[in-house]
Amino acid sequence: GSLASDLLAFSVLAPADTLIIVGDSVLTIPVAAPVPANPTVRVETLTPPGPVEAQNVIFDITQPIAGTTPVVQLANGDQSDTVGTTAEGLATVALSLVTGQVPPDTAIVEVRANRLRGAVVPGSGQRFIILFE
Repeated sequence: GSLASDLLAFSVLAPADTLIIVGDSVLTIPVAAPVPANPTVRVETLTPPGPVEAQNVIFDITQPIAGTTPVVQLANGDQSDTVGTTAEGLATVALSLVTGQVPPDTAIVEVRANRLRGAVVPGSGQRFIILFE
């Protein structure tokens, strides 16, 4: 009864309940005039229903396996990238061919997310297939 303190403000974040691929999971990039593919996912919560902001989503290139010189890369120049979701719950990464390398027929990008305590968000493990034509 005799202790007092200033008010403390804190935010309660909505739990990430599902990871949803936005649009098509098969994307095509022309080899003659390559443009980046932009795989996009949305993270949503069920209570209350809606998007989850500031959730980290991990995009991994699982195929082709990077050798000493990768042939495809994400926007950060690596084979893996962690992207935070927007206020709309969206996370997007750009995948592009590495200049001067022979393009593969396909590339596969796997997407996943974890909850704050480490549990895997349902929908993790989904894949984008990028076709090079």
